[in-house]
Amino acid sequence: MAFYGCDFTFNGQKASDFGMMVYNIGSYGQDDVDFSVGEIVEDRISRRHDSLLYGLVQNEPLQFTLVFGIDPDDLEGEECLTREQIADITKWLTGHQEYKILTIDQDDMDDYRYHAMVTGLRLISEGGLPVAFSAEISCDSPFAYQIPVTYTVTTASGDGYLHIDYPAMTNNVFYPVIDISLTSATYIRFVNTDDSGRTMLIDNIPSGGSISIHIDCQNQIITASDGYNLYPGFNMKFLRLVPGENDIHITTDGTAEVSTTCEYPVNIGA
Repeated sequence: MAFYGCDFTFNGQKASDFGMMVYNIGSYGQDDVDFSVGEIVEDRISRRHDSLLYGLVQNEPLQFTLVFGIDPDDLEGEECLTREQIADITKWLTGHQEYKILTIDQDDMDDYRYHAMVTGLRLISEGGLPVAFSAEISCDSPFAYQIPVTYTVTTASGDGYLHIDYPAMTNNVFYPVIDISLTSATYIRFVNTDDSGRTMLIDNIPSGGSISIHIDCQNQIITASDGYNLYPGFNMKFLRLVPGENDIHITTDGTAEVSTTCEYPVNIGA
């Protein structure tokens, strides 16, 4: 499935800012991309005719090609890219040390984006003149992502309830990012009643004032203001969302403001 949009944004800048647009030129274009269906993890032993199945792994990154260049209407006038333009474009796209946000400007892509790096860049010439680029895009996962959404709740008398409907465009559980502002509290507990009552508990929190806690459930990292080490009082069960409805009960002996941010994966290929 090729993109039909004429513009894209990478790391906050549009291709059109450089006078470029997306299109196919000559033999260069976006190839059809296989969808990620995963790899079976299993063992086979001599006394069994069937396998010992451990599950399915989906972690082969999505890769695709973007071809973009100067307006095709200008090609007949022998317009071409200058060395300065080429330098600006290569600086924009290459040499990054982390994945950047890539979005495609077309109607059915408004709600989706990629975490991407440019891992290959080729200059394309027509009639001996440089006019376009072919960029190899490598993503951080097999998936694109929906635009992040944040759910907020403030506990009243130590209780709060959070309802999240996880659209689950993959068959995986989802681990959110949680930011908590706690006041006069020594513990906070999250119970997802739709995940068999799975409980995330942080106990023995230094009381007497306010503390901010950031929880990256996917990467299993907890950080707190003033450098507090919260791991000794943590039960090591990070909050996760199951496909469909998730009713989460939050309890604390103080006051908590909780923001839960979700950037849901979606398997749409490219």
